[in-house]
Amino acid sequence: MNGSPLLLVRPWAARVNPIALSLALLGLALVASPCRSADLERVPLRCRLDQGPWKPCVMTVSQVGQLWSLELAGESFAFRHDGRGQVTMRRGQASPRVVNARWLADQTLCWDGVCAQGALPLD
Repeated sequence: MNGSPLLLVRPWAARVNPIALSLALLGLALVASPCRSADLERVPLRCRLDQGPWKPCVMTVSQVGQLWSLELAGESFAFRHDGRGQVTMRRGQASPRVVNARWLADQTLCWDGVCAQGALPLD
């Protein structure tokens, strides 16, 4: 050993392509991500717009109490709660706007003119 430091080289280490390794790790991160679409909770509800008739709708929860959306009659409404009491809603591709959330006596939750009724998983 002539006083030189011992250098251990693993035979496989010299053959690893760094780009392939990076792509493999990225793929693993995406598979392990908590935001996969398979993890989204879809809840059937009844919804209405601007005091209109109640219609079937679906709430998709990305993060309970923080991110959710409603699909109603071909329209989408995306919601975000900032954790401090402010809720924003984006209707379709429009810009998000702050909405007032309020509960009605009949266990209906409304965000301005959008109301939902049923088993709402918001907390």
